[in-house]
Amino acid sequence: MIVMKQKTITFAQRLQELLDEKDWSNYRLAKETCLHKQAIGRYLSGENDPTFAVVLKIARALNVSLAVFDNVTLPKPEPKGQSHDRSTS
Repeated sequence: MIVMKQKTITFAQRLQELLDEKDWSNYRLAKETCLHKQAIGRYLSGENDPTFAVVLKIARALNVSLAVFDNVTLPKPEPKGQSHDRSTS
């Protein structure tokens, strides 16, 4: 069995690909996720990494599985009871 290593890309690159595929703007994603447009911009620029909770919000809004982020390094899930969205403050 041959195992091919997937090329790792940044979260920003993967998110931009998904937005392009859906023909969505930053504003549309912000509206669908209830996140600030500026937070989406920081994720797309690579300035900030989202929390795991935000990645889940984004995946749900885009109607995609978390598997689309398989070759992207994601933040580790936060312990129960400590999940909050730091991007909206």
